[in-house]
Amino acid sequence: MQQEATTKAQSAHRVMHDSGVPLASTLLVESLEPTNGVHVTSEAPDIFHAACDGDVEALHHHKEAGADLNATGQPNPYSYKGVQFEKRWNFSAPPLVFAASYGRVEAVKALLAWGADVLATSSTGLRARDYAAQRGYHDILAVLDDAEQKATGQA
Repeated sequence: MQQEATTKAQSAHRVMHDSGVPLASTLLVESLEPTNGVHVTSEAPDIFHAACDGDVEALHHHKEAGADLNATGQPNPYSYKGVQFEKRWNFSAPPLVFAASYGRVEAVKALLAWGADVLATSSTGLRARDYAAQRGYHDILAVLDDAEQKATGQA
């Protein structure tokens, strides 16, 4: 049974890899060299999963471990128990986009404070601001608009 699950996961990983969409992996997280004594274990959610859930503590662990906060990818579908995208195999986005899409204002604030690019886009060309606006997350929209004005020198 476990071998069958492993084979399915490997097959899905190949599909993701062949399509050019990086699949977040806790194994990858575990192999990162932690800094400042922070250790991210295989039980920690991947950075995209943490962004979807608004798990600021897990996001902080990823940041401290040297994760690229602007990398695009998606939650590992085999470890993520949240809402799954129907066409997820072709979709990727940076953590900021996932946090904004799921209405996680504290995660959005933290990612921006740590240097996430407010202008970064998903594979569909939409920014975090676009997803927040579509979903009516006005508090996140205000945070993102402020960050965008600062990033573009309009503040």
